[in-house]
Amino acid sequence: MAIYRGTGGSGDSTQDSTLNEITQQAINANNSATAAANSATTAAASESTVAGSATAAANAATQAALSATGAATSKDTAVAQGTIATTKASEASSSETAAATSATNSANSATASASSASTAATKASEATTNGAAQVTLATAQKAIAVTKASEASASAATATTKASEASTSASTASTHASTATTQASTATTKASEASTSASNAATSATSAASSLSTFQGIFYGALSSEPTSSVATGDLYFDTVASTTKVYNGSTWQVVSPTSVVEPAAWTNRTISSNLVLDDNTYYNTGSNFVVNHGVQLTVPLSSVLEIHYYETQKSL
Repeated sequence: MAIYRGTGGSGDSTQDSTLNEITQQAINANNSATAAANSATTAAASESTVAGSATAAANAATQAALSATGAATSKDTAVAQGTIATTKASEASSSETAAATSATNSANSATASASSASTAATKASEATTNGAAQVTLATAQKAIAVTKASEASASAATATTKASEASTSASTASTHASTATTQASTATTKASEASTSASNAATSATSAASSLSTFQGIFYGALSSEPTSSVATGDLYFDTVASTTKVYNGSTWQVVSPTSVVEPAAWTNRTISSNLVLDDNTYYNTGSNFVVNHGVQLTVPLSSVLEIHYYETQKSL
């Protein structure tokens, strides 16, 4: 047997025949392989189809079971329908008897209807006569009803307007009530403040009266001669002859001669808020808005003079 040496190799006719045969065998083998592959694909498809058929068979079995159940149900229904048909036949017989009775009653009713028709004709004639009067009355009543409806509509509009006005008035009243409550609370607070101020004013007035009484007890006013009756150390008077202020030192009256003067500018807009003892031999001339707080003690030495030109309301020395 010759050996295949590939394309282009040397050989004789026997070798060429062998070569052709081998080539054909290779082609056949390739074709067989292709056919085998196709068969495998077909087998796979067939397997899928079989699986589908199995599923379809299972579904068919289920449907068959359902159909059997339906058939049993239909049988029971047919038996029930038969019973109903028997009942209906009996009812039809009864209805036939009732129909015969109704026919007799209808004949009687026809006779009565004829009599009623005659009576109705008579009543119709009477109704025609009365109808004209009724129409006239109905027309008048309709006119009255239209008028009343118009009046009712106007009244409804007025009522709506009044309701709106009432709502507005209620809202205004509510606002005024709230304002009144607030003002009442404010008034109560102010009344309390006024009561406190009145109390403070009364206290200040009492203190001022006491201070005035004390001052009047030591100041004799303007005199042309020295006081001699019931004088005490520290008493003062203004000598109108010498135009000077004198103080009693316990034995004689001496001229008050300050060595320094405090001008009004120094004590303008000044408030004394704590106890203060003024300097000796000093003349104090207060300016405007000079204030000594309530309860504060201002001490003026016998050798000094405090001249107050302005007195603020509700404030006291």
